[in-house]
Amino acid sequence: ESMQPTLPVSGLNAAAGRDKDALVGVARMKLCSDVMHSRVLQSVWRRLAGPRADPPMRIGGHWGSVGFQGEDPATDLRGVGLLGLSHLLLLAERAPAQLSAGLAASRHASRHFPFAVASFNFSKMAVDLLLEGKLTSMCNRVGGVEGLVGSLYIGAFCRFLARWERDRLRIEDFGDTLKDIAGLAARSPQLLIREGDSPPD
Repeated sequence: ESMQPTLPVSGLNAAAGRDKDALVGVARMKLCSDVMHSRVLQSVWRRLAGPRADPPMRIGGHWGSVGFQGEDPATDLRGVGLLGLSHLLLLAERAPAQLSAGLAASRHASRHFPFAVASFNFSKMAVDLLLEGKLTSMCNRVGGVEGLVGSLYIGAFCRFLARWERDRLRIEDFGDTLKDIAGLAARSPQLLIREGDSPPD
């Protein structure tokens, strides 16, 4: 099955270029009823809804409780595909304290926000910066892109979650805050990658 050609990123070495193609392939992969996709989705549900939560139906209003906006998670994954789900699992593994605090903040009575959808915005931001060539020299140094993109996502999303609480932001502040953190990520990606590598407790 031939893969759609991915966008070239000038200056990436061969190893990083192959890794970039694989990562973009995951970001383009639509959620379907495949067994592997279902398992990933159920893992995300358990991490976000709690280990005691019953395995969810694929479609239904229950997804709203963990910050999806549609009843079918696939509709919220446009633009990030399966990468959006794998980044949520990475966040749960590397920054469990931020995940719990962020979920609690996202359910605030008046300052709530859709947690999963917010996360997908930061996954997309990290991939966009890769494709714009902002991470090229770092990717070439390590000979890959997946780890750096994942750390950039975690650093950026954790910054957003911390700022949401610190500045008592509301949903109408989301766009400006995303733009602000995206600007910082474009100027100093290594700073957010470092933060993503070792999120504070």
